[in-house]
Amino acid sequence: PDSTSEIVTGEVKKIVPFDAEANPVYGRRHYGTLTSRTPYAGVYAFAETRLGSGGGNSDDLEQFVPWGVLAVYDGFDITPLGDCGAGKYIFVIDSGCYPHPNLTIHPDWSTSLVPGIPDFYNDTSGHGTHVAGTAAGGVGGGPIGVAPGATIIVVKIFDYGGAPPERTIAAVAYCRDVIEQNNLPLEDVVINMSLGGQTSFVEDPVSAAVRS
Repeated sequence: PDSTSEIVTGEVKKIVPFDAEANPVYGRRHYGTLTSRTPYAGVYAFAETRLGSGGGNSDDLEQFVPWGVLAVYDGFDITPLGDCGAGKYIFVIDSGCYPHPNLTIHPDWSTSLVPGIPDFYNDTSGHGTHVAGTAAGGVGGGPIGVAPGATIIVVKIFDYGGAPPERTIAAVAYCRDVIEQNNLPLEDVVINMSLGGQTSFVEDPVSAAVRS
């Protein structure tokens, strides 16, 4: 129905019946770059959302500031400031990140910790690309990020079925090593982990790794 396209951000490419047994992982990548699935009336609409901060394929979008970024800056449009996040570093511990002209990805520091998937550009769910766009989408087309033009260091830990805690801990340790070995000023660095789990955020090993 027409109402399906109204609730999907991006162009609807394919409507398929939803089979929970066949598609157990939210956001699993199907049909090339089609990564986002929105439930509606028993079907999933596959929409192309290769860069975050509002969805859609930013290759074909005019520059815009998503409402969330406006909220961060109290309604101020930061577009005239250009890539004002340049010189800052954002580690994105997630599912990987597609290469994109409006993202500055460090090719040498980025890595994949997933066995059997060595390519950190292989975003197996699309989530990491969305997060990177939200964080640092640059000036030039599509959504502006919170720190446009910041350098993204991709640390891929998720395959199609998530990541064990020890891989997350290893990712935090990897970020720490990159920061220390390259003498990055801590005030210029963010480690982003848009992920969840079932353990305590006070005493669990991942939190201990972050505090270290």
